[in-house]
Amino acid sequence: MENVHSQDNYYHKIKNMEYKVNLTELEDLAMSLVATDTQEWIDNAAKSRSLTAIKEITKQLTEIYFEKELEIPKDRLAFFKDAISRKLLKTAAELHEEFKNNM
Repeated sequence: MENVHSQDNYYHKIKNMEYKVNLTELEDLAMSLVATDTQEWIDNAAKSRSLTAIKEITKQLTEIYFEKELEIPKDRLAFFKDAISRKLLKTAAELHEEFKNNM
């Protein structure tokens, strides 16, 4: 378990993803009134939420891997990918699709 948590910033070095956000003129003006740099605010909000999710999911997966006596991969990215390949994790899009199909 220690090696999963010892490389907290490892996943930042793998690959940077870029997302585009479209704001209306009014939304942009509103952001300029509450943030000195809208892009920086958006980046910080996304990173903060992802870090929270990483911590929560890592905790849940660690418990599952211990229960199933599975070897925990050496870093979090590998840990998440391994869990997905074992079908222990589903993306939000997959869960949403399942929900829609079960309605």
